[in-house]
Amino acid sequence: MFLSLFLIGQSCSDLEEDILDQVLNQDILNNADAADNLLAATYGAVRSGWGKTREFWMFTELTTDEAIIPFRGRIHFGNPHWQPMHTHTWTPLTNRTSEIWETLHRPFERALVLESEIQNLKVEQSVIDQYVAEAKGVSAISQYYALNWYDQMPIREGNETKYLRGEEACDFLISRITEIIPDLPSISDYGPNRFNKEAAMALLMRVYLNRAVFNNRYASGFNFSQEDMQQVLHYANILINSGNNALETEDYFKIFDIDNHNHPEHIFSINQNGGNGLQDIIWISTSRARFGSLVNLAARGGDGASITPEFWHSWEGNHEDPRFSKIIIPQDGSVTQISDEEWGQNRGLIAGPQYGVRFNEEQSGLERTASGDLVIAPLFNFETDNERVIHSVEVDFEAFSGHNNGIRVAKYQWDPEAPDDGRSYSRMDIPLFRLGDVYLMRAEANLRMGNTALALQDLNTLRTARKHPVLLAEIDEEVLLRERGFEMYWEHVRRTDMIRFGKFEEAYTEKGVSETYRRVFPIPASILNATKEGLLQQNEGY
Repeated sequence: MFLSLFLIGQSCSDLEEDILDQVLNQDILNNADAADNLLAATYGAVRSGWGKTREFWMFTELTTDEAIIPFRGRIHFGNPHWQPMHTHTWTPLTNRTSEIWETLHRPFERALVLESEIQNLKVEQSVIDQYVAEAKGVSAISQYYALNWYDQMPIREGNETKYLRGEEACDFLISRITEIIPDLPSISDYGPNRFNKEAAMALLMRVYLNRAVFNNRYASGFNFSQEDMQQVLHYANILINSGNNALETEDYFKIFDIDNHNHPEHIFSINQNGGNGLQDIIWISTSRARFGSLVNLAARGGDGASITPEFWHSWEGNHEDPRFSKIIIPQDGSVTQISDEEWGQNRGLIAGPQYGVRFNEEQSGLERTASGDLVIAPLFNFETDNERVIHSVEVDFEAFSGHNNGIRVAKYQWDPEAPDDGRSYSRMDIPLFRLGDVYLMRAEANLRMGNTALALQDLNTLRTARKHPVLLAEIDEEVLLRERGFEMYWEHVRRTDMIRFGKFEEAYTEKGVSETYRRVFPIPASILNATKEGLLQQNEGY
């Protein structure tokens, strides 16, 4: 009995209402596909937070220099969860944090259900061992983020849930991931939508790379042990040399296209499969004047997020890097018409005056030439006094500077089939672990071990694959963090990177110097109040 990729994509959302905490609908257990349904529900739980801006993106990107939601009048800015996350002024009462806590716990809870209930099903022991291992792997992802964000991670001992912190939690997580590897499938068996041996190794690399941080949260500097860095190298070498994955060498943005299913760079990715998908992370940064579809003219951007000037300036001298942008329609006014087949949204960092398709005078469709081509013209935000759409570097919280300011991010491809406003549908797989990051983690481990030549070699290998015209001649921590930004922006790793490199507390646009206790988030007040005394410990400073 094997779980199909279709089942992972389709069954997860169907089961979300059938499973609540650890109470399982018995009809599902009596179904012939019960084991598959149990595993599908576990995968569905880990999928639920990744495409939402109000969950994982808010924690991992809006708290860093890679994202800001500037003042745009009533749009977005008034929401009580945005500004505190960017300014590092969140509290245990900050809006949405309880939902994020629950999202992190859902895979852990569903994995426990699978581990218990699958033993009662009539399936072969080899299938039980594999499915339990996969469920534990998916659960380990959520446990990793719970440890990463809250410095406490749930585990199950007998019939009791308890929480581990710091070094004890880190050691448990490493042991748990390591022990399931023999029972996991390889990526060559089912592809990257199943938690596989390679995904376990990539997750172990992240744990070892951040172990010094997890073991001493508020240190003025971190002691990255040679033993931990050697483990990073060990697993990186296995993954890179296995031949099961390959770097994208043709077009960096193919990694994030809507047809990226089974992309060779993906080690583990979430199959969104259209109706179960989310592209909130694309919608929130796109201008309201820009259409995401030629057939659904209601699918336009949310005019919310941009990057900070500091992150923009980190790209100076690297605007020719293919990861910086992919131009489909030039934004200098040189193209005035284009066919439907050639049309598409530009990708990467979107800056300056904007050109694109727009409504015809009757507002009944898009403006076209006499021959039927789409008219490409300067964009104006027709919802805000027809202001010209110009994405400027500078953004702020102080005054209404226009809905159009701030450099936007279009790393992920907008799905033109998305209905309604376009934010709740996507066929794009979301990569959680991919080979490009493996090269970067190996480079960092070598750098921290003093092997600068090997570290530089990995960065240049990655640049060559991306067809970057300039190769690095030297490397230090500043260079490596900048390179991680070029490769991994808006992929939910920036907060962890900035902490590890000692940059998280520094001031940048609309954020002052923050306290070291902000390296972890507070346990939401609603969660503490609903939990038996002594089970959870509020983090320092809150």
